[in-house]
Amino acid sequence: MLYRATPEGYVPWNGAAIGGVIHPLGIETAWTAEALAAIGLYAPAAADAVPEGKRIVSTNVQRVNDVVKFVHTLEDIPAPHPSDLGLTKRQLRLGLLANGILPSTIRATLESIPDAVERETALTWFEYTDLIHWDHPQTQAMMALAGFTEEQASAMWMAAWGIPA
Repeated sequence: MLYRATPEGYVPWNGAAIGGVIHPLGIETAWTAEALAAIGLYAPAAADAVPEGKRIVSTNVQRVNDVVKFVHTLEDIPAPHPSDLGLTKRQLRLGLLANGILPSTIRATLESIPDAVERETALTWFEYTDLIHWDHPQTQAMMALAGFTEEQASAMWMAAWGIPA
């Protein structure tokens, strides 16, 4: 697609007349870059590669070092948070083990909950949930039972997420 130079910047050209002359859309492939530039039309060069750790917020066309090209506005990719990443049962248990917590200790603690419904709910969650979510109340309760601080739990979760599911 060709872009037309305007006082406001570069805008997509839709075949509108230039200087009172209507040009066929086929000039994009038929004309040289110099001939197109002479009437204010450009086929922008590709944007620079996006660096690792960045993501594209928007893209526009600009003249950079005398070259009309696509230019990305970038932002840092935010670090993942545990709430972005679910853990499998295996990842959770291996994460606990890596932090010195035996899954059997968690199970025994859950079995000691006095209220039968609460106990069975917690055990069912611990034993049968295939994908564990950080924000789930049972997850947070289990982390508290394990004695993790929020920072320790977050670090354990992120490390466990790296374990092949």
